[in-house]
Amino acid sequence: MPALEVTDLGGNRIEGGKSYIISLELHQGEGRLRGPRVRWSRRGVARFERLRIKAPGYDKQLSASAAGLATGYSGVFGVVPHGIPHALRWVEQPPAAVLSGASFVSLANGTRPAVIGLFDVYGELVSQPPAEALAPYVGEGSPRRLEDVCDSLCRAHAYPLTLSATPRDDENPHLHTSFEGVEALIDVEQGDAVTSSGLASFRRAQLTLGERSVSTGVVVHVSVLASATEADPSYRPLVPAASEPVALMRAIDRYGLKLCDSGRDRSGGWPLTGGAQYDADGGTPDGFTSQHNAGECSPYPGAEQLGSTLFGYAFAGETFSGPLVTVVGLLGDELVMVDDAAGMPGNRGEGDAEGLEVLLTLKPLNDCRGMDRLGEGEHEMLGVDEEATTSFVAKRVRSGCPETMPELIGASPRPRARATTTPCTHATHAPRPPLPSPPPTS
Repeated sequence: MPALEVTDLGGNRIEGGKSYIISLELHQGEGRLRGPRVRWSRRGVARFERLRIKAPGYDKQLSASAAGLATGYSGVFGVVPHGIPHALRWVEQPPAAVLSGASFVSLANGTRPAVIGLFDVYGELVSQPPAEALAPYVGEGSPRRLEDVCDSLCRAHAYPLTLSATPRDDENPHLHTSFEGVEALIDVEQGDAVTSSGLASFRRAQLTLGERSVSTGVVVHVSVLASATEADPSYRPLVPAASEPVALMRAIDRYGLKLCDSGRDRSGGWPLTGGAQYDADGGTPDGFTSQHNAGECSPYPGAEQLGSTLFGYAFAGETFSGPLVTVVGLLGDELVMVDDAAGMPGNRGEGDAEGLEVLLTLKPLNDCRGMDRLGEGEHEMLGVDEEATTSFVAKRVRSGCPETMPELIGASPRPRARATTTPCTHATHAPRPPLPSPPPTS
């Protein structure tokens, strides 16, 4: 915010007397001075705010003028160019949940995890070496040298970075920074990297909890592994990067729920492992157990849970068997299995130290209201005069409820609606206008 003074020949501010209209201009340098450039002086001072110059460069100088006064000039200054590293930012965040001792990439599901970028003060990635990007603004003919605005790491375009992790203060109730007086100690491996073309990857970094540490929420930080020294006193630290919250977990910690096919057949029994059959007296053969106890989890819903249909849906109002809900760790392994003395898996649920209240809710994948029958004109296109059958509705729902369905599978007509019932048409079609009244007869 430039401030100008009205002075006498001796350089003393003149606070009394008249006020002056002072105009500010860009005396030298490329670009155009924008913003409020005219101000009245008050007590010998005029202040200019919200000024801006879009063109970068270290060649700017302002001039101030007023009627009856000698013109004043500012010192030469610069508008910072693009391409000078200012801050580290996450281009790709670390995974939201990390297994203690496992690399980030092992849990990334095909993405590029934990990528850091160098950004300038304008928020743009510094991918080009500053020596090239700043060539028009520094060096010969400029009051600034590259060394004046770009330290040795900047000029090399290679920053050594280091990664660290600190527990969060506001923790999820199931993740703790301390438990029974034991603080969360976090060891970092593969936590060093060097930027190349403005990027650095920590995909192989590993965070490992201490031997007595419990799962915790952490923030992953990345900073430059350097400081100002006598050899390079010009080092300018970059703003470090801090990640979104990350859950650092052990393999035995509860992470999520999995919905499994319960495995019961129509008789209510549990199928046995290996396709074995129960003994004649109903007992389990030696060396076998039920698929339920063995921890097998096939996707829900299965055919046996869908009442009288095999199409993957249930009829309205008809009861059906719900899923078997199990607790799994970060890798998807079930955590509530217990081995008995013989080494055979125990019943599910025996190993769960705390009871969890599980609530099942119905979440529609799409809105298919009004799609339970053919829309206007579709019966003619499909060659079917009756309403859509259940199999047609199932296919329509599975395909995301498109406006039209070119194929009707297993169409078996249902009774026609009564003539007094208003026909149900597709929501996107406007109702037909009423027929005009007949002309009066003479």
